[in-house]
Order: sequence, then C-alpha cells, then structure tokens
Amino acid sequence: MLGKLVAAFIGDKIMASSGRGGAGAVVGAATAAAARRGIGPLATVIAAGYGLKKLNDYHKARRT
Repeated sequence: MLGKLVAAFIGDKIMASSGRGGAGAVVGAATAAAARRGIGPLATVIAAGYGLKKLNDYHKARRT
C-alpha cells in the first residue's frame, strides 16, 4: 500500500508539468501494481508512458 502511494505521488509530480497530475498519479499507482506482478507488464507500462510522453511533446510542438 505504501509503495502505491509513493508511486502515485511521484507520478503526480512528473505529470504535473503537463497539467495532468491526476493522470500521473493513476499511472504511478498502476506501475507499482505492475511491478509486483513481473517485469513484462512493467515494461509495457514504461513503454506506453514513454510513447504518451513523446506524443504529448509532438502535439505541444505543433501548437507553437
């Protein structure tokens, strides 16, 4: 339980820069849960997060 809270806090701080802190908290908590179940799901979550960040950066660059 404590691990989920810490991961949610870290995820919230990471995503706060993009204005989506709540989404970061959910991703952080999900990452902590995936880490307990094995590296396969964790790698999937990390890859998805990386892809979402790149997509977000791409959209920000197009707006300006």
